[in-house]
Amino acid sequence: MEKIKVNIITGFLGAGKTTSIINLLKKKDKKENWAVIVNEFGEISIDSMTLSESTDPGKVYDIYGGCICCSAKEYFHENLNKIVQEKKFDRIIIEPTGLGGPDRVAEIILSNPELELMPSICLVDPGNFENKRIQMIPLFRIQIQRSDVIVLSKCDLVDDQQQLESIMKKIRQTFPGKLSYSYSVNGDLDIGLLDSGKPIQKNNIFGFDLSDKEIRSKTYTTSESEIYDIEGLLQFFQKEESIIRAKGYVKGVSGWRLINYTLTGQKIEISSDLPQGVITIFTELKEGESFYRIDQGIKRNQV
Repeated sequence: MEKIKVNIITGFLGAGKTTSIINLLKKKDKKENWAVIVNEFGEISIDSMTLSESTDPGKVYDIYGGCICCSAKEYFHENLNKIVQEKKFDRIIIEPTGLGGPDRVAEIILSNPELELMPSICLVDPGNFENKRIQMIPLFRIQIQRSDVIVLSKCDLVDDQQQLESIMKKIRQTFPGKLSYSYSVNGDLDIGLLDSGKPIQKNNIFGFDLSDKEIRSKTYTTSESEIYDIEGLLQFFQKEESIIRAKGYVKGVSGWRLINYTLTGQKIEISSDLPQGVITIFTELKEGESFYRIDQGIKRNQV
């Protein structure tokens, strides 16, 4: 029996994983069936909601509330087994949480004889690679080190081509020996990267647990009747130094919007109507700090 190909697409918080997967789904051969497993660290899978609007029903499997490499490992096993038993998929794309890495996920894939692990791809936001604060987080570098292919994402947000080439040169020097180094504009990922190398064998896997204990998350839900000043909300995220990532669906005065905030930029997209809103916020919190001022900041931006 032909094995199901599996690719892990990793990258730190806000690197553009979900957008890239959406574009890959648009590019794939129409004769092929792909499944997508999305892992969300927060209590509600926002990325799964976004992906479900871009593919057929029943092809997106969401695992939330923890990392599939550790606390949510059993749920990951269950989803993989379900996909294999359905015998209708040609490829599985796995998007781990931005706080996880490919090693433990790869071990689980390799333990299933009906799956074939293909090269893992790490998306690197060029702004993060130049950000000393992000570089201080060990997980950021380990994700790049453990992946087979490196893609410099969000290149459309950098006007200086020489700056991009300089960053890529540093990446090549710091993380040599990868199968491929490439660029991505507007989340347009080269579909050929999925099969850019031979299937991965057991002796290539390090087996480290990468969950970063210094990062916390909290998920806020809002009712359909609650309306927010979305621009004000994003400005608050920018001013609150502890926040490194925020995303979700929020109702503004002009309707529902998907918001994405990272240290390197922010994006607002029109969304379909929803029965409730949801925002997940990731922070670096020192001992003794709390989400109190974040709670208050969100309330202040309610219209």
